Amino acid sequence: MEVSDISPYLSLNMVGEYVEASSARKKSIIRNQKKPKKFLFARYASAKSAIKNYFAKEEFDPVCVKAKINELAKKVCTTDFQNNDRKCQIEALESFLSTNLDDELKRFTFERFKSDKKSIDINGLTIGISPDLIIRGEIDGKKVVGAIKLHFSKGGVFKRSSGRIAATGLYRFIQDIIIEEDEILLPQLCIVLDVFEQKTHQAPEKIDFYMKKFIETCNEIVDLWDDVS
Repeated sequence: MEVSDISPYLSLNMVGEYVEASSARKKSIIRNQKKPKKFLFARYASAKSAIKNYFAKEEFDPVCVKAKINELAKKVCTTDFQNNDRKCQIEALESFLSTNLDDELKRFTFERFKSDKKSIDINGLTIGISPDLIIRGEIDGKKVVGAIKLHFSKGGVFKRSSGRIAATGLYRFIQDIIIEEDEILLPQLCIVLDVFEQKTHQAPEKIDFYMKKFIETCNEIVDLWDDVS
């Protein structure tokens, strides 16, 4: 496949990082997507599963996360790659346990995201979003909905604007794909959790302003796409 044949596509987390990246880094993000490494490995799969289980437990029970840490610590590694992967996953889970989560989240239920629809299209850019958890509950007798997207990156931590843009993209996905007729989508329940930075980024109340910025970012990526080789 020629580079020019690859349609514009980025993950939500990459779109978030793109927002405040330097010009050189923006091109690098697109270049890495157009010429991906042949060997792809699902990083942080065990850590992600343990964090999902944490939210599924009532009162946010950390036992499942601690158990996974112990399991990984005992795992026999035969290569440097396996050893590094184990180390990173343990670091991610320990970092997650130190994250201060809003106690208000305990009033909601968390469902693992299960759908064949994992992306949205914004003006020619396909954005892979696939939330990790769907949030549902009631406030003042009204059904509300939101989602959580986990972000694992030591080098690509989100700054404030980056995190808000990513959370706004998550809001758009829930709006387009997930929300049911009797539900209200709340920006504050559209959360990108930066695991290593121990921060949560929520879609802002001024959602229209940030939605415009999100779409402008998508347009910029599409415009730059064919110029990057």
